[in-house]
Amino acid sequence: RQSIIVDNGSYSVKGGYAADTKPRFVGPNGTARQQLRVLVSDELTAVMRTSTLGERSSPIEADILVDAGCQYAVWQRMFGVGLNINPDETNLLLAEQPLALQAQFDELIFEDFGFASVCKWPAPALAATGLGPAMVVDFGHEFTRICPVNYQSRSIATPEAVRRSRVGGRLLCGYLRELISYRNEDFIDDFNTAERMTHLFYIAHDFNKEQTLFDQDKIDTTEFILPDDTTISLGSERYVVPEVLFSPQDIGLPQAGIHDAISDSFLNCEQNFQLSMNHIVLCGAGAKLPGLEHRLESELRPLLPDYLNFLNDSHRSRPHITTVHDPEFAVFRGGTALALHPNFQSEFCTSRESYFEVGGHT
Repeated sequence: RQSIIVDNGSYSVKGGYAADTKPRFVGPNGTARQQLRVLVSDELTAVMRTSTLGERSSPIEADILVDAGCQYAVWQRMFGVGLNINPDETNLLLAEQPLALQAQFDELIFEDFGFASVCKWPAPALAATGLGPAMVVDFGHEFTRICPVNYQSRSIATPEAVRRSRVGGRLLCGYLRELISYRNEDFIDDFNTAERMTHLFYIAHDFNKEQTLFDQDKIDTTEFILPDDTTISLGSERYVVPEVLFSPQDIGLPQAGIHDAISDSFLNCEQNFQLSMNHIVLCGAGAKLPGLEHRLESELRPLLPDYLNFLNDSHRSRPHITTVHDPEFAVFRGGTALALHPNFQSEFCTSRESYFEVGGHT
């Protein structure tokens, strides 16, 4: 029986077969209206580049399924047009987020689509496949998540040590829109354009020095072409906006930066995990920010103990930080490795028959 993997995020959904190296279907996880037509998932992608959409719906908010009808429409397009599968003859591996209420998906999986079986697995554990005991930092749309992962069981090592920062891609785009709107008031409602600007972001190794260089006109501005063919200059916004990852207090968000959250998560892990951990794994689209690894290294060095095995220098600690290849697809790749396990169906999946027999718990 064939198996498919679905990485169902709050912003995008990715799906493909167990034998695939990359997902065959990638699209926004939502729907939107354009005049009298409802666009679903990948239908939104081309339109978002050239025009403003009407009312937009997303099925997931804060890791909770809030619109099952919207999720059904997205999955129906992915399973039909994207993957062309018969759910009745298919195993589904669904990546789930720690702290999420994933039981809500059972009805969709078995009662609406009728999958033969399902395996729900923590997304951070899939992202760290093959990398040993690791602290996974997943830069998502709504949140940045920090999770200690046990590589042997592909599970969360210490659930109590999971941390979740409210600084994600959506917040950074909103902050960028706010900064630009001071000189271009029409920009405040243009989320799609702000999102396309994020590829110009970078992390400053030393924020204060970067600000001084900018004030001295030693950092060039970058021109960005807007949908109406006019241009806008991006200067300090390129490093000021992503700095919120390390200093959320700068915009009035009462929480720790990601470096402090990583340290706090580590110190709340069991001692055996602390002694064996050898990687900090960066994944998610935000992991591609230039300068991120370097900055994290310098911020974490004074926060983490020197005795760790994953510290490279023989006498002085240096975090071994790894940004996985194609970080936005790390969860999907880990899912394919699990789905290809020879006993995947028998050991890891809950069948449709078992679901109905035990009353809806997987």
